[in-house]
Amino acid sequence: MKIDKSVVEVLKTSEIDGSLLRLPGQLERKLYERVSKVLKAIGGKWSSAKKAFVFKEDVGDLVTSIADSGEYVPDRQTFQFFPTPEALAREIVEIAGIRDGERTLEPSAGQGNIARFMPSPDCVELDPKNRAILEEQGFRVVGDDFMTFEPSEPYDVVVMNPPFCKGQDARHILKAISIAKRKVVAIASASVLWRNDGPYKELRNVVEQYGGYMRELPDKSFKESGTMVNTALVVIDK
Repeated sequence: MKIDKSVVEVLKTSEIDGSLLRLPGQLERKLYERVSKVLKAIGGKWSSAKKAFVFKEDVGDLVTSIADSGEYVPDRQTFQFFPTPEALAREIVEIAGIRDGERTLEPSAGQGNIARFMPSPDCVELDPKNRAILEEQGFRVVGDDFMTFEPSEPYDVVVMNPPFCKGQDARHILKAISIAKRKVVAIASASVLWRNDGPYKELRNVVEQYGGYMRELPDKSFKESGTMVNTALVVIDK
């Protein structure tokens, strides 16, 4: 189901509190009707007592998916593997500007789409099948779950395309910043630019603290990987 842009903008500025969604103030009647129709279609019910639309579960990721893609697909998978397209992988490694002798890490390495353009990177990958593929290609796999991974010493540069669902992109990037000595270059869901719940606001504050930047990537950047989700680039120099 395609979602009107005016509705998407309202969803972006709504307050999300777990299973509750509160609209951003008084809306023009026709706009409210369009927004209400969408929220009810995706499982929300208006509660006068709570002055919010109430869902059966946390609605944050669902709203993010709609905002990033401009559509609602019932039963959308929450865990998907979307390999980084080659041109984008080359671009972000170039932005990283890896220097001779630096320790580098790709903490969501997938099947090596980014790592293959990095000089002797360490790799972390959760999926056992992908870990086997990485090892077959000769990569050094040093861990499985990045969020529990403890490096023996800090890395100079981290380049990454983390999972997006349930705020994992923001959390993974914050973890990468904590273990990187010089630079982090990351792809993220475009929701890191606007969501204010969970770790998103913290990430924006940290990026600002280090004088880094975030920018939206071109539309359809991951089309060849099977998704139209909007994405962003996060870059920090420490």
